[in-house]
Amino acid sequence: MKIADILQIIHPLEQIGQYNGKIGRLVLDSRNVRANDVFIALRGTSSDGHRYIKDAIRKGARVIISEIKPEHQRNGSGGAARSSDDLLFLQVADTRSIAGDLAQAFAGYPARSMKMIGITG
Repeated sequence: MKIADILQIIHPLEQIGQYNGKIGRLVLDSRNVRANDVFIALRGTSSDGHRYIKDAIRKGARVIISEIKPEHQRNGSGGAARSSDDLLFLQVADTRSIAGDLAQAFAGYPARSMKMIGITG
């Protein structure tokens, strides 16, 4: 997976910074982030992934996909910020709506190789 592939799938509203290095995994839980991962901040019923963006960056996420700009991008504060050449922030209208498409792409589109059988009657 390359940055260009991600951009083609999610069509971000805004792109801040850049990262052209190796892409790791697609991660929804900041506790599981490792170096070079892509972190998607999802809003849930009891928790909001946007609250954990700084944690994901500290753990090595290189691409952040979010509905809002993280605080450290809005005003330059927050110890988790890195230089703009090793952190890419992508703002989208709805992270939940792009998560499935991105997951399919990261997994190599496994549904494309499945056979479907229908039984009627």
